[in-house]
Amino acid sequence: MKSSRKPQTLLRWLAAEKAGETEAAEAALREVLQVLEPLAPPAGFAQRVLAQARAQAAPAAGPERRLFAARWQRAALAASFAAAAYGLLWLPAALQALSGATLLTALVQNGADFLTALNLWVLSALGLGEKLVLLGSALAEPLATPPVLALAAACLAVSALALRSLRELIRRDRRWVYADPI
Repeated sequence: MKSSRKPQTLLRWLAAEKAGETEAAEAALREVLQVLEPLAPPAGFAQRVLAQARAQAAPAAGPERRLFAARWQRAALAASFAAAAYGLLWLPAALQALSGATLLTALVQNGADFLTALNLWVLSALGLGEKLVLLGSALAEPLATPPVLALAAACLAVSALALRSLRELIRRDRRWVYADPI
């Protein structure tokens, strides 16, 4: 019975959609969906999928996936331990230097010296920035005129061509005749 109703309900749904009758089309679509048989996976599908997943996951858990299996990982770990041990050698000297500066006046003096040096560094950086802005504005004014801009573009093109030809020469002639004999 269901198989004979499929084409009729499908045609009724398509005709309702074509005519623009939304409520009739929705009702016909619901009837089409009720007439269709539910699809089920073939027997044993889940078992085959799980068996394949286990087979693919098994090599990843093998002995070759150990922590620090690569030689470079073990070398990096050893180097970090050596650096930490070397740093520990300097710990007593650093603690002794800090213990000598326990006086409040020495701490205040060291802090003031640090802030003074930091202030001078920031001022010099700002002075350099100011000079760079001045240089940029001095270059921007002539480059705004068309003749100077054309000249700058021509110079840039010549230098780009020279760099390209030099690179091509170096890439093309890579013989060992220029190297010292061993």
